[in-house]
Amino acid sequence: MPLYEVKCDICDKHQDVFLKLAEWNNLPECCGEKTHRVIVAPFVPQEFQPYRSMVNGKMITDRGEHRRHLKSAGVTEVGNVSMERKVDHFKIKKEKEALRKNIAERFN
Repeated sequence: MPLYEVKCDICDKHQDVFLKLAEWNNLPECCGEKTHRVIVAPFVPQEFQPYRSMVNGKMITDRGEHRRHLKSAGVTEVGNVSMERKVDHFKIKKEKEALRKNIAERFN
């Protein structure tokens, strides 16, 4: 859904509203009158800034490299928290089963 900035001519209040494309003309009311759309510049995301990996210290210089690095390291990016390796629960379960089997064989 697009985000529109609207303004009330009476109280000069600005607000952002999300409207479906089919409802783009259903602007909210303020002070008993309909608001009108304000033309604003579109948001342009900032260019990717290189950074040093918290996993292995390697410099990451673009978004594609960033995604590949996270995938190869087995980590998930969540906000600004430190990255942790994913736990492979199936591998741990198999290792425990193999250890139990090894112990059982030695006692029998």
